[in-house]
Amino acid sequence: MFVKELELRLMKLLNAFLITMPFAIAWFAYYAERIAEPFYNMGNWLIVALFFALYVTFGRVYGAFWISLNRISESVYSQALAACMANGIMYVVVCLLMRRLPDIWPFLGVFAVQIVISTIWSLLAHIVYYILFPATKTIIVYDERQGMEKLIHEYGFEKKFTVIKTLSVDNCINNLDLLKNAQTVFLNGVHSHERNIILKYCVANNIMMYLIPRIGDVLMSGAQQMHMFHLPMLRVGRYNPSPWHTIAKRIFDVVSAGALFLVISPLMLMATWLRQCRNCLAIPAPTSSVHATVKSFMKH
Repeated sequence: MFVKELELRLMKLLNAFLITMPFAIAWFAYYAERIAEPFYNMGNWLIVALFFALYVTFGRVYGAFWISLNRISESVYSQALAACMANGIMYVVVCLLMRRLPDIWPFLGVFAVQIVISTIWSLLAHIVYYILFPATKTIIVYDERQGMEKLIHEYGFEKKFTVIKTLSVDNCINNLDLLKNAQTVFLNGVHSHERNIILKYCVANNIMMYLIPRIGDVLMSGAQQMHMFHLPMLRVGRYNPSPWHTIAKRIFDVVSAGALFLVISPLMLMATWLRQCRNCLAIPAPTSSVHATVKSFMKH
């Protein structure tokens, strides 16, 4: 398993290197000699390393390296988004280094090549991943909600999970050895007491477990770890931002609202002026007394 995990990480590292290569070529071939004060060799490689770090950071944020959970289209989209963000930041860096707006066409060409590389890598990575990690024997334990096996089929996870059995939580608690041959267990709508029993059994027997969190689980996920009475504690409470965060947010709200008001105020004034002009030019509608006078005149 260690060797397979190492190979998987090398695949992800290869993706980052391949996505960085088009930028490195564009930098050395076009931008490096056009900046205001050209770097030495080490400075140029630091620029390339900066792009590499930005791409890896945004890739982790957007889940670009989740081969097992992403579809091929989702992997390509996430990697394209990460590359777009990294290219955008590097374009700003190049602007500062050149002290003028550089030609954007090399960056657009780099981005197009990166999308092609990402597509090819995603196709090959999914093939290699399911060779290294074949589908695991999966058992679904349900209580209130069913239909997890349908979701596995709809989202195309048959290559990752092979459902061999579905159990009710009562049958599972009465005989935990029913999970013995499983490699993966899904819990669907199981309450915390029964969930904890199954969780301990799965961890003790090296069985991977997935569960849909309940409200209490979501609250506990944001708990703060601390020590009290020489014991590990979890502190859970309502969200309480720091005073500096509150002040910064208020300043941002006021500044952004003021800037937006300055931008929109001419349009609002123009709309008000047009409305007043339309009211001034409009012919007043006849009153009911005038209608009555006209009707009586027409009768006579």
